[in-house]
Amino acid sequence: MLGKIAQLFGLGRAPGAHDVGAPSAQVAPAELPALLAKTSGEAGADLAIAVLKARSKISPELFQKIAAQLTPVQREKVLAALPEPLRALAAKSGLDPLAGAQVDSSTAQDRARVATGGSAIPPHLTALSEEIDLPSLLADVRAGRSAITLAEKADIRETLQNLDQSQLKSLREMLVERPPHPQLKQMRDHPALKGPPTAKGVLAIMVGEPLGLTAKPSPELAQRAKDALAEYPYDFAPGVEQKWIDVLAQSPMAIRIVRNNGPMGLDAVNTLGVANLDAAGHPWAEGQTLMTLGATLPGKFTELRAFADQHGPDAFGDALRVMGKASQGSGIVDEVARKSGFEAAVRLATAAVADPHGLKCLRHQLGTDDQVIAAIGTKSTAAITRMLADAGARIKALGDGGVALELGAHWQAKRVRTPSIQQAETKVLAKLGLPADGLGAGRAKLSESQLGAVSRALMAEIAARSPDQAGMLDRELLGRRFVAPRYFDALYDASVKNPEHRYSVETFESWRAADSMVRGMATASRGRPLHAGEFTKVMQAAHQMAGSGMVGKLEQSHLKSEDLGRLRSQPKDHVQLGNGFVELDKETAAKLDRNPYLTPMDVKLADRGSRPIIFAPGIDVPRMVAELDAFVLQNEGKMSPAALAAEVHFRLVSIHPFMDGNGRTAKLMADFVLARAGVEAPLWRKSDVMKNVDVWPAAVREGVEFQLDVVKRHFDAVVDVDRPEIRR
Repeated sequence: MLGKIAQLFGLGRAPGAHDVGAPSAQVAPAELPALLAKTSGEAGADLAIAVLKARSKISPELFQKIAAQLTPVQREKVLAALPEPLRALAAKSGLDPLAGAQVDSSTAQDRARVATGGSAIPPHLTALSEEIDLPSLLADVRAGRSAITLAEKADIRETLQNLDQSQLKSLREMLVERPPHPQLKQMRDHPALKGPPTAKGVLAIMVGEPLGLTAKPSPELAQRAKDALAEYPYDFAPGVEQKWIDVLAQSPMAIRIVRNNGPMGLDAVNTLGVANLDAAGHPWAEGQTLMTLGATLPGKFTELRAFADQHGPDAFGDALRVMGKASQGSGIVDEVARKSGFEAAVRLATAAVADPHGLKCLRHQLGTDDQVIAAIGTKSTAAITRMLADAGARIKALGDGGVALELGAHWQAKRVRTPSIQQAETKVLAKLGLPADGLGAGRAKLSESQLGAVSRALMAEIAARSPDQAGMLDRELLGRRFVAPRYFDALYDASVKNPEHRYSVETFESWRAADSMVRGMATASRGRPLHAGEFTKVMQAAHQMAGSGMVGKLEQSHLKSEDLGRLRSQPKDHVQLGNGFVELDKETAAKLDRNPYLTPMDVKLADRGSRPIIFAPGIDVPRMVAELDAFVLQNEGKMSPAALAAEVHFRLVSIHPFMDGNGRTAKLMADFVLARAGVEAPLWRKSDVMKNVDVWPAAVREGVEFQLDVVKRHFDAVVDVDRPEIRR
């Protein structure tokens, strides 16, 4: 049976709700706390609103009793509905759990905004509110208690480290000054409260450290610590395992290090201590840097501990962070650490983070001369800064002129293969009946089809462990296949959000749709010979879909809607490549002259020159395409998948069967041939197939292995970390 209050608000009986037995006008404020204890959800909030709005004055003590019976969500709704006089009375009464936790009472405008349903949390902290229950946390701080566990403390630390100064300042003001916290306002000499706000200081206030509070133990951390120790066959003396569990349960960072590194991880925890590990911060990024250094420094973890003892845990954590950032740009930082020590590497890393371009240039300028690299360790930060600036000026456009870039998936090969990764690899390979070193030295012995099976198995594992990561991987693979490496690598390294949109969003999305269609056709036809003309029909369908995003989107494209999927066949269907290759040398010109699909050129070149590249006349294209169709039918199963895909790619680029969009269609049809053989689509690392035709079969193999490298990097990330954040 519904109570009178529920009838008044038109509410049904919610689970756990109780009949309150009287309309709101007849409920005395003193009775409200007891009634709220029996009323849940929106009904409780509506009851409080109805009773409070009927009164013009409530004692501070009663306000506090009422607030104690409301959840944070209910409190927010109640506050938003109270009239301004009553709200002001609540704030003046020092009603921290109700008013101070939810309302930014610094200005009348703020109070008015909240009264009309707005939020008291500043807009630039909205995203933070989605990760942390700010209202409840602020209420705890203002009430002088800590409800944060050690596990939550680690999560909040990571979040705070991503905030800028203005966000940290706003958050500290909300904790201490809005309204003034009676105790914290008197503790201005505490490090967390004086000077510019820091992530560490704000976290200390959230925990309540200035008030002598500490984070609570987390039962789940103790279990995770126990599980981490169970992954390795330790021979602990009686009672020692429990002592390790107690130590590790103080730090998620320590647990992860032990879980992924076994005895070496225990050595790190034992040598460095939990306080220094916690100062390191992010359990994946800083933990990875720390373990890499521990494995390569002459003094191992003792050198890191000496640095922490001399400079303090915070400086140690900052050093690891700057080392991690700099090491992603060039292996030279790690080499300096090995040859000249940790402090020398930190000096280089500090300068390099401010000039990552200079660091990459310095690596290419110096090469791998041990003496030169060791000498860097003797220089000051200022001297290193000058070196980086000079190197950057010498190679202004890194990546041009054949200079190699250390970008994208290349850094995957430098990551430490932790025991967790090795075990996961072994399981995948064992299921496929492949040798345990199939992702290492044994990879060269695997066929392209076997590499494809490994790649698909790893992708299935990634999808099972983290759908979000699987989505990131899918987009990166599609983007790397679609966008030329010289563009994609540079954009990816610069942390551009969507490097796959290099040409346009529309062109990429049409490519994505065409890829899905071609893969589906390859899967549907796998295991049987192709029919005559089937290859050509798939090619035309692929062009129609992949080229649709080009129509009216790219200034340099002359493709029209009526040309989608249409083979060139008319004399007017003339296509040429501008002035051809820049600085076309005699060797390349000779290759083009031998290409049977191009229109012969009666042009003599000096040692270097340029000329237009004219493709076959339109009237010859249908015959050339029919010959390619027959070639694929006759040679599938006879040629290796890589050799057949290379020939398909070369012929289609040379024939140029369509008015535009031939390059992307040639890729898709090479992928089609490979997919029918169980090989994953390659990520091409070479360009100009007509110029490099002699090495194109090897380029297919290189692209297949590179595809596996990218998949492996994402696989390592989901195996190595609970929820990783890799470089996009």
